[in-house]
Amino acid sequence: MKRLDMLAEISKELWYVPCMNKQKYPWEILNNCNVSSRFCFLFEFLPFIIYHRLVVACINNVGMKPWKRSGRMCIFHTVTILTYKDEYHRVLIGICDNKERTHRDVPYSIEIQINVTKPREIDTRLTSKLKEDICHNLNVLMQGISSCEFYSRLGYRCRLETFGKNVESHIIKEEEMSASEYDCPKCSQPHIVDVGSIRRFWEGKTDPTDSSFKKEERENNAEPNTSSAKEEAHKSSTGVRFPLRINDLATEELTNLSRVFKLLKGPCTDQLRDLLRSYITPAKFPAVVQGDLSQFSGLTESQQETILPMSKIYSYNYDYMELPFLYTLLRNVCGIEAHNKGWGNQPDSGDRSVSANIDRIRLARNRCTHPTGGMSNAEFNQIWSEIRAAVVDLDKALGIGKKYQEVVDVIRNDTMDLLLTNARGESSGV
Repeated sequence: MKRLDMLAEISKELWYVPCMNKQKYPWEILNNCNVSSRFCFLFEFLPFIIYHRLVVACINNVGMKPWKRSGRMCIFHTVTILTYKDEYHRVLIGICDNKERTHRDVPYSIEIQINVTKPREIDTRLTSKLKEDICHNLNVLMQGISSCEFYSRLGYRCRLETFGKNVESHIIKEEEMSASEYDCPKCSQPHIVDVGSIRRFWEGKTDPTDSSFKKEERENNAEPNTSSAKEEAHKSSTGVRFPLRINDLATEELTNLSRVFKLLKGPCTDQLRDLLRSYITPAKFPAVVQGDLSQFSGLTESQQETILPMSKIYSYNYDYMELPFLYTLLRNVCGIEAHNKGWGNQPDSGDRSVSANIDRIRLARNRCTHPTGGMSNAEFNQIWSEIRAAVVDLDKALGIGKKYQEVVDVIRNDTMDLLLTNARGESSGV
């Protein structure tokens, strides 16, 4: 049941079964909190079990924990509040039935909102990573419902308000947010939607690489000629394509993709963090960065704020940095010699240099972040072999024995199939 994300182990003595929870959510518990905008997954049809399983997956797979207030866990029927990473940031996951006429095409939503106790401010480095983690877990869970078609889109609430507060707000789809600001076309009382202030919490997906940054950005954003207009309209900034249909993909192919994704998000990212530390300690990072500011012109706004905070108060924590950002830093500030094909390009198979292996991991990540489907066994075996060999070489370069190689091998043999294969059988009872 735990592997199926039907229940979560809170402690050795305590298990959480979400479908039995009927407690009402009191929004006032977040009255003294700063909150992010609400990032929304929109659905034409949404079984309640998807919401339950997403909450459990966040506990089991992402390492979140239920937030305790006055000695009680904040887990309610339609809302769950979990602590994330540093214990200061909390994640609210809620499900909504949007009955308004303006939401007739996508009447259901799962919504994510970050909150911190005042006067703390929300760290957008965490929220962009959170967005990626939740998108991946939700994608896997949706693939497990065999009889349903999910025509899902992404959007944001038009107001920056606490979830559940009695303030009128509507969902603006991502594709509708083309201007920097505009009058909300859906609320009964006119108000201005500041797109930048709403989206800033969830940005940070770009993978700037260099002189070839603009070229790669164009390639990543290019629309394949074979894709239908409807499918491309639903392609999200998370790299997930919609609509998703379970019958389009074989279970084994989904397992392959999920396994490689877990490999890249886990040991590969951790290894690159250690590699960055080996070249530049966090204490020395500000001085190194300010040596040549021109090399950071391609970064996103949130990444520039991390590198060059306007406050000039530097507090670097490499544990918050994700693979695209780590790649940029390793490439631009560590003085690592480029491999014979040059940074940003596919290395020769015989090139086992540090830069070649960094590029192999980055290229593998790009292949998995923008999938058009699952991953065949042949492709899986090839990409796994390439990543593992790169990890082995980087372990040697770091002088840490087989630290990350062993983690890679554990993931390779880990049982992940139960979530996907058994979910088909249980879905008949939804």
